[in-house]
Amino acid sequence: MQALLREEVELTLEELGGRYANTYGVTISIDALLNTFQCLYLEETGARLNMILPYGRAPRGERVIDERPVSPGETVSTVAVLTE
Repeated sequence: MQALLREEVELTLEELGGRYANTYGVTISIDALLNTFQCLYLEETGARLNMILPYGRAPRGERVIDERPVSPGETVSTVAVLTE
């Protein structure tokens, strides 16, 4: 099944079932295919590359001296699909 999806990622469930039956000689119902693919989780997160903490650490008795970014910075988004 995964091999068929790697070749053509935009197959519908009906097309995937038909290709699987033609390739392997086994017929799979659409309900069985739906149960196979229903446990997918989409996770998205993002971060700005200029994010800073509002505090810093220094040895006792010394000040933290550092620069703060002034430009809006670039935003990086990460998207992942997880399965069980």
